[in-house]
Amino acid sequence: MTVSPASALSPGDPFISSNLNSPIASTSSLAGRPSMAHSRSISANSVRTHSRSGSASSVDENVLGRYGYPTYRRMPNYLTNAGTTPMSNAMSHLMPVSMPAAQAPWMSYPTTAAYGSPYPQTAPLAIQHVPAIEVQAPPYPLAAELQFENFPDQPPTTTLLDYLTAPNPSPSLVQRVSSSSRGQNSAYWWDVRNLRSWADFDVSTIATLPGLLRLLECPVAAPALPTPGRTNLNPESEAQLQDVCISHHAAKVNAALKVAQGATQHMAIRSIKSQQSGREQPEFVANYQCDYEKTIVGDGRGRVVGIVKSFDRWNSGMRAESISRQVKYLDGLAHLQRHMREHGCRYGFIITEIELVCVRYGGPPSPRNINGPNVPLFGFFELAAPIQMATQGRKRTADPDTSGIQMTACLALFYLHMLAKESPFPGQYGWQVDVGGAAALTRANCLERDEWIPTMLNQHEKRDAKRLRGFVWPEEPLSRKECNRTKRRSAKRG
Repeated sequence: MTVSPASALSPGDPFISSNLNSPIASTSSLAGRPSMAHSRSISANSVRTHSRSGSASSVDENVLGRYGYPTYRRMPNYLTNAGTTPMSNAMSHLMPVSMPAAQAPWMSYPTTAAYGSPYPQTAPLAIQHVPAIEVQAPPYPLAAELQFENFPDQPPTTTLLDYLTAPNPSPSLVQRVSSSSRGQNSAYWWDVRNLRSWADFDVSTIATLPGLLRLLECPVAAPALPTPGRTNLNPESEAQLQDVCISHHAAKVNAALKVAQGATQHMAIRSIKSQQSGREQPEFVANYQCDYEKTIVGDGRGRVVGIVKSFDRWNSGMRAESISRQVKYLDGLAHLQRHMREHGCRYGFIITEIELVCVRYGGPPSPRNINGPNVPLFGFFELAAPIQMATQGRKRTADPDTSGIQMTACLALFYLHMLAKESPFPGQYGWQVDVGGAAALTRANCLERDEWIPTMLNQHEKRDAKRLRGFVWPEEPLSRKECNRTKRRSAKRG
């Protein structure tokens, strides 16, 4: 009988034990084993199933030494089921790991025995301590080497001060001037009794208010302050002049207020067309978007109101001219007073093609006032210096605080609306005055008229005032017509 080489060797032969891991030895040993096919049941579809031996684990020191990962050198000694005596270190049969030449020495692992895994060791920050390492440049550029021209350009910046002192359009004078009928306007020129100068409405006061000048000079992204488009420079009527003001001046002031007071809640100027409402209203009303108060006739209450006049119909130079021109001058202020009392506000303005005049109404609040500390003085105005619409930019000045800032029309409107905000500036008056209804008779709270104001009234004007509003002079007692008119307005509002 021919003996195969596999059967000629006994299981305890050292050749077999030392070459178990050889492919030839493995093949020979498998060939000499008795076949297990007869001890398994074959299914109908002849699909071989997997079977696992129930013997002990085949993971011994040799297998662990062959496939063990180098990072587990500090693991406890592996114990087999054969005995309780610790075997030699499983990592002892591994070949030493060759370190690359460019690898840092702190990446090597210690070989001292330990019962737990080592704490992670961080690499030192300074690489100059390792002179043998050749540091190569990273594949990406460092932050200091970035070329900024590869990034999109940053948006240009500007300031509120530069934005509000930019040039304004200069429209031509209105050719067609229309006067309102006496049936709609219940204000008369003799209602204006006292005129004072609003001396602290200037750039010096803006510089002294806490934080206001710094706010105006703070850099702002230019897209947040858009430049208004072209306007009609040849208005034919006061209604077209109103469109010029709302498209340029009001648009710029609204954008500046949005930046200064916040995007969610800020004051804004809105325009009103009297022809659409059917009754006379101020051309401009400014308030917060969240204001819910109403006037006695049901309109939204404004903190600042403004009217538009043609230069031929009203201008600040009429005060020093003839009596007839003074009457026109006082009539324009009386028109503004009527709207300010209707809205119960202290700040207002009159704008023309040439100039802007800002006013403060009612006088200072006085706790000694028997009608209330916030009840206004009837016919009492404080007028700021007229501001020319053509004023722009800065001028040379010796005052280092103002730095040559000029009070332009847009800057004056912005400052006027900042005075009317919810929290007034220190030393400034609040925006609200307590006018009340006709029955409160707050019109009787007045002072003696100034000497320069004309005193002669014709009989036609007296009869007209008595018929329309029920009184001529504010000191007169309450009339029935005033109460009926208030009730009629309340009925229309309901």
